[in-house]
Formats: sequence, C-alpha cells, structure tokens
Amino acid sequence: MERLSTDIGLATPHDTEPPDAPTGVLALSAPYPNPSAGAFQSTIVVPAGAPASAELIDIAGRRRWSGVLPAGSTVLQVPALSLESGIYSLIVRQGSATQKRRVVILE
Repeated sequence: MERLSTDIGLATPHDTEPPDAPTGVLALSAPYPNPSAGAFQSTIVVPAGAPASAELIDIAGRRRWSGVLPAGSTVLQVPALSLESGIYSLIVRQGSATQKRRVVILE
C-alpha cells in the first residue's frame, strides 16, 4: 500500500475560511468537497502550546497518512486520486483534545 505522505500538501497561512471555534481550541473544518471524486481539503487550527498530530484512516483502520502540524492555521490538501473509493476518517489530536471528520471518496 502506498503511503500518502508525499501526496498530501500543507499550505499555511490558510487560503480558506478557518473553522468556527473559540480562540485557543483545536479545530478541524469539514472536508470540502465531501463526497469527493477528486481532491479534498480541510482547514486545521492548532492552538499555541504543542504541535498536533494528524492522520487519515481508512474504514479498515489502516493509517494511510500521518503528520505533525505546527501551531496556527493550516490547510490540509489531499489529492483523492491516490485513495480508493471508500470512507476515511481525518483525525487531529493535540494533548487530550481530538477532532475527527469523515470523508467519502467516490471514483
């Protein structure tokens, strides 16, 4: 199985609207577009203090990508052409805080 680490892009500062969340709270926007036949993106806001971890998990529980995100607002850009059709979870963690969103990929 091909890992997606070379395919997934991080862009900062954000070029989409950040998720609505109180200042100082880990936030993850809904992936757009969803469902997707092509690429999708999601904005992640990581409060200062510690970096956050992010991972993309398929429905079988296999990690397809993982990475570390710095504090601030980041746009995660995923080319879905690297993924098979299915349901995926995008999970971001920082300390005890966790945000999770589902993404549907259709070929």
